Amino acid sequence: MDTSAHRRYHRGEISNSVIMKKASDLKSAPAEERVSFYRSVTKQFTPVFHYFFLERFFDPQKWYQSTLSFTSTLSVNSIVGYVVGLGDRHLRNILIDNETGELIHIDFGILFERGRILCVPETVPFRLTREFIDCLGVEGVNGLLREQMEFCMQLVSEKRELILTILEVFLHDPLNGWVVRNRSDNGIVDGANTNAEQVLFRIENKLLGRDDQNTESISIEKQVDVLIKKATNENNLALMFHGWGAWL
Repeated sequence: MDTSAHRRYHRGEISNSVIMKKASDLKSAPAEERVSFYRSVTKQFTPVFHYFFLERFFDPQKWYQSTLSFTSTLSVNSIVGYVVGLGDRHLRNILIDNETGELIHIDFGILFERGRILCVPETVPFRLTREFIDCLGVEGVNGLLREQMEFCMQLVSEKRELILTILEVFLHDPLNGWVVRNRSDNGIVDGANTNAEQVLFRIENKLLGRDDQNTESISIEKQVDVLIKKATNENNLALMFHGWGAWL
């Protein structure tokens, strides 16, 4: 018997397994067809994640605290993940603490923008899907989440030099896949890969408020607004790898 929350609260709607199968069948379809499919799914599949907090935390004070913890960790993980280019944020790589409601990320293998060069390039800066938004209350992305994202972005921007100094170590890390090894008469000489330097430059631009095509710095508020719009844009979500579960 299917005991998922969606089956319990919206029994008559399409199941996640059916959506996954159809999404897999459309993985090579034109972008317009995949966007159309995503939009149709959102009309047939109602978010249910907020029921987790209602079922788990019966006391109003604990419920409120757990939703605050969820929102806080969602905002911090989103901004930090964006800055360091963390990808592969499907739901098997994001856990939730049953006692506190905090989100816990695992598996950091797709880091430093590597998600952009996957077979199916990632098109969103972080995971902010309908199920997550479902837990944010009536204000959605325009309440506490946005405020805390702005605060976190401001903080990492102020610590820009420290962050870049730490990350620069990865330019010469022999265990990192982007290091170029040049063989000479005296043996192997490790050198910093151009790709690594580009990634570091991109991270610096993010911390300065210059992202992608922006040549001039934008305000923290504008930067966060752009990120939220990218993360929730249907056209971006529809093109994600089907195993990522953009409709969840």
